[in-house]
Amino acid sequence: MKNYFCHLTVVLFALLLSLSSCREGYTVPFYIGCLEDAEPYSYRDSNGEIVGLEVDMIQAAADYYGIKVSFIPTSYKDIYNQLQKRHHKIDGAVAMIPWTNERMESFTFVVPSYITTSFCLAVPDGDHSIGTFGDLSGKKLAVKSGSLAEGYALDHCDEWECTVVAFDSFREEIGSVTGGEADALLEDRFLVEYYIGHYNAPLLILEEGVPNIVYGFVTGKNQDKTLRRDIQEGLYGILDNGTAEKIISRYRK
Repeated sequence: MKNYFCHLTVVLFALLLSLSSCREGYTVPFYIGCLEDAEPYSYRDSNGEIVGLEVDMIQAAADYYGIKVSFIPTSYKDIYNQLQKRHHKIDGAVAMIPWTNERMESFTFVVPSYITTSFCLAVPDGDHSIGTFGDLSGKKLAVKSGSLAEGYALDHCDEWECTVVAFDSFREEIGSVTGGEADALLEDRFLVEYYIGHYNAPLLILEEGVPNIVYGFVTGKNQDKTLRRDIQEGLYGILDNGTAEKIISRYRK
C-alpha cells in the first residue's frame, strides 16, 4: 500500500508540473506555416532566418502570452491543405491570408487582425501612359501567382482588356515591371511601398486600387482552440502596449 501511494504521489506531482508548464509556457511549440519569399511579410534574411512583419507580430504575441511557436516555411497550397487535415504539420498560419468570406468557409481567423492594407496599381516611375485600370487596354499586368490580387485581376482582365501575367515570387513580379517585361502590377500597397523604400524600386504607385484588405492569423476549422485563444490574447497585448506599432514601423519606408 505504501508503494502504491508513493507511485500515486509521483504521478500527481508530474501532472501538476505539466499543468504548470502549460500555464506558464508550452514546452512543445505550436508550428506556424509561413512563406519564405514574401518580403516584407515573411522571408529569409541574409542569415537564413525566417523574419518579417507577420512572423515578428505572431512571435511577439506568443512571447507576450508565454507560448512557444516555430515557423515552418511552406507554400500557399500546402498551408491550405494542411489546415484541413486531422493529422497536420502546422497548427496555424501567417501567409498574407486575406480575411474574405471564401477563406472563412475553410479557416478560422483570429481577432484582432494585425494589418489592413490595400491593393494598388503600380507602373514604372516616369511612365505616364497608365493612370487608372481603364488605361490597361493592350497592356501586360503582373501579379503574384496564387494571390488574391491574381484572382481580382483575372476577374477583371476582360473588362480592362489586358493580359494577366503571374509570377512565382514577388521579386520576379516587381522585376518584370521595372525590367520592362510587364507594363504594370497589381499588388499589396504595403509591399510595394516597402520595395520602393528599402530597395529603391523605380515604381510609381497609382492611387486607384482595392481598399481594406485585411490579413490575419488562421487555424483550421476543426483544430484545437487553444492556439487561437493564446494568439488572440497575445495580439491584444502587443497592440495595447505599443509593441505592434514598433514592429510595423520597422517595415515601413
